[in-house]
This record gives sequence, structure tokens and C-alpha cells, in this order.
Amino acid sequence: MDVVIWLALLWPILLSRVPEEKRPLWMRRSLLLLLSLLSLRYLHWRCTESLNLESPTSTFLSLLLLTAEAWLLISGLVPILLSWKPYGDGRLAAIKAEAQWEASDWRPWVDVLIPTCGEPLQVLERCLQGCNQLIYKNRTLWVLDDAGRAEVKELAAQYGCCYQHRSGCSGAKAGNLNAGLANATGELVAVFDADFIPQKHFLNRCIGLLLEPNVGLVQTPQCFFNADPIMRNLGLEAWLLPDEESFYRWIEPVRSAWGAVVCAGTSFVARRSALDDVGGFIENAISEDFVTGTALTAKGWRLLYTAEKLSAGLAAETMLDFVRQRQRWAAGTIQALRLPQGPLRVKGLSMKQRLVYLEGALHWFNTIPRLILLLMPLSIGLLGVLPVHFTTTALLTNLLPLWLAFLLSVGWLNRGS
Repeated sequence: MDVVIWLALLWPILLSRVPEEKRPLWMRRSLLLLLSLLSLRYLHWRCTESLNLESPTSTFLSLLLLTAEAWLLISGLVPILLSWKPYGDGRLAAIKAEAQWEASDWRPWVDVLIPTCGEPLQVLERCLQGCNQLIYKNRTLWVLDDAGRAEVKELAAQYGCCYQHRSGCSGAKAGNLNAGLANATGELVAVFDADFIPQKHFLNRCIGLLLEPNVGLVQTPQCFFNADPIMRNLGLEAWLLPDEESFYRWIEPVRSAWGAVVCAGTSFVARRSALDDVGGFIENAISEDFVTGTALTAKGWRLLYTAEKLSAGLAAETMLDFVRQRQRWAAGTIQALRLPQGPLRVKGLSMKQRLVYLEGALHWFNTIPRLILLLMPLSIGLLGVLPVHFTTTALLTNLLPLWLAFLLSVGWLNRGS
């Protein structure tokens, strides 16, 4: 027992003292093996020694708790094990590609699409100011206004943007973007949500990665210049990072290594011919970005990711907006599993790519087992049923090493996010 606990405690600590750029692959893989073995060890104990099978009620509650624990533990291990494959964050590749591009004579025309539907005028104006300051000159700015506001048309003219308002709002954001594509003629397309502001060198940094003709899209991170309502209400803005940081610092780079980059809907550059190849942005999808990216990958186009923060936007400002945003993400990801262009049904994806895309969908199913874990203590107070048998020695031997290993490793694995 002592050896297991010390190994779970000391190995992550020793690895964390090595700077990330100097960590050999075997270090990360040894940590992944340790976490996997400790998880299997814990589940073996739960299945063989801890179940309460004394009555039908205790049996049901005990098996329900075990199922919830196992689901969360295994679904949590999947993204960790995906990092077994070597991966980088794409920054150095983007810088090298930019240098190669500058030495070439390829200066494609870029249509910058800015879809809007009722955002405050001052928010949209900041976006237009940022887009208007882009260093790259071979570009056309398009304001795609689904709300049809006269003041937006005036603002677009003020910043030298083409203005477009379509009749009807079918297809939501994807339909709006496709309406813009119908009139745009550039070889490349950049998309920014109306509350995002790009850095001046955004296009210069991204276009080089599209020198390779099989690259269909380059995605950059979303970052925010305001705290989300949870952090703000708790007063922890200086201590906590938004949960999106874990996705863009760690999950996207890992998915990039497997050829399964997720399009995030804003702050990306795509090749027009690639979008045409899949019929434009997928309009029957709630998460048109995710499904369009999946369709591009299935068609053989490469999606690249660079972790350099080249734009910033507004996070959800109220708790209601925050909840609605997460509900939309969850509904969109789960809906994608049923769509013909989604990761389950689309033809052209490898089994590894499907697994990586499906791992992202599993995340949204974790709410139910988490709720079970939160409510399970009520079985003790209301029913007098203890759903798990344990001893202090069993907890110290099986639970403590696993808990310590994850606690000490998670920041190392997700790059401090």
C-alpha cells in the first residue's frame, strides 16, 4: 500500500519539475500508464469488494453508484489517453509557414465574413474597427446582417464594409454565412463573430498554413476579455481561467494530432473551394461549425490548429446567457450524432477520427452520472442504505492513490488550464 501511495504522489511531482519543452514523450506516457493502472485498480476494488448486495434496494443503489463512477472515470480517461500520441500547439508551425508564405508570391483575396443578428451596435463597431485594421490588404469585409438594421448598414459603410441583408433567416448563422458566400468571390474566407476582435496580423499568421493545397481550414483559439458570470459572481477572476482554456490549450492540440480538429465557429480561415466541396456551412445543424468541420475532414481536407491567441471576444455576460450557450453547445453536439454529416454517419472518417470526435460528445452525457453522485448521499439519510461498503484501509489503498495522482497530474497534462 505504501509503495502505491508514494508512487502516485511522487511521480507526478517529479515530472512536473521538468519544463514542458524538455519533457520527453516517455514521461507523459508513463504518467498516462500510472493513471490508467490506478483507475483499473480502483474499479476492480469497487466491483469485487465494495458493493452492497444485502437487499434489492441496496443492490440497485450500489450498482447505480458504481455505474456512475465507472462512466465518469472511463470517460475522463479517454481524453487523457488520447494524449499518448505526440502533439504540439501549432504555434511554431504557423510562424514557419508565415515565413514561407512571405517568401512566396501567393496573395489570395480574403473575404472576411462578420455575421450579426441584433448585437449591440458598440460591440459590432469594435469588431469592425479590428477587422478594418488587419494588415493584410487583399481583403473584403462583409457585414452579414440578419436583423436588417439601418444603423448597421450605416456603420458598415463608415468602415468600408460591404453590407448584406437577406430575406428571411432560414438556416440561422449557417444560412447567413452561406448567403454571404453566394456573393463573395475570394479564394479564402475568414469568419469572426460580431463580438470578436482580431489582432492586426491575424490573416498574415494564418494564411501561410494554407500554402499546402490540402489544408481546408485553420482554427485559432477563442479567448475573452471579460470573465464569465460564474467567475465574476465568485470574485475569482484573478484565480480561475474560463473552462474554454482547457479546450484550446490541451484538447484541440491533442485532436489536431489525430486529424480531428474542431471548427469553433469564429476566428478561423477556410479555403473557399473546401467549403464548396461540402456545400457550404451545414444549415440543418445547431452547431454548424462542428458539423461543417467534420464534413470537411471526411472529404479529405486537413484542418489545422494554432494555439496562438489572435483574437478576443465577449464571454457570456449573464448567468442566463451562460446557461443558454452551454445548452446550445450540448444540443448541437448531440444532434450532430444523428446528422449525415456528423461523426457517426459521415463517410470518409477513419475509426480513430470518429473516436476523437465522439469523445467530445461524451462530455455532454456526464451530467447525469454527476447528478447521481450528488444525490446518492440522500440514500443514507432518507432510506438508511449505504450504497458502498468500505474500510479505512480500502480507501487509503485504492481511492487515495488515484485521487492524489489525478490531483497532481491534471494541471501538468492540460498545460495549466
